[in-house]
Amino acid sequence: MYTFTLTQPIDVGQVPAEGKAIDATARGDLTLHGVTRHVDVPVQARWTGSRIEIAGSVDITLADYQIEKPVGFIVLSIGDTGTIEFHLLFEKS
Repeated sequence: MYTFTLTQPIDVGQVPAEGKAIDATARGDLTLHGVTRHVDVPVQARWTGSRIEIAGSVDITLADYQIEKPVGFIVLSIGDTGTIEFHLLFEKS
């Protein structure tokens, strides 16, 4: 499990036109395996008229979060990095 906490609001400039995608950066603290580091996450957002959709991803280096690569008979190889991807939907309740 991981947590990401914004350290500042995401600047999207002006309110985009409905259906138009905008690119922005989410700046915050990412905690993995009990280790917290500051990251900048590129995101893409779109307002559909009834909801806001946000998607993004960030590459991480396992050693930066004290995550050891798994070893064993069935693990042939694993890289030193990984990617966290997300897709969020916000709707008015």
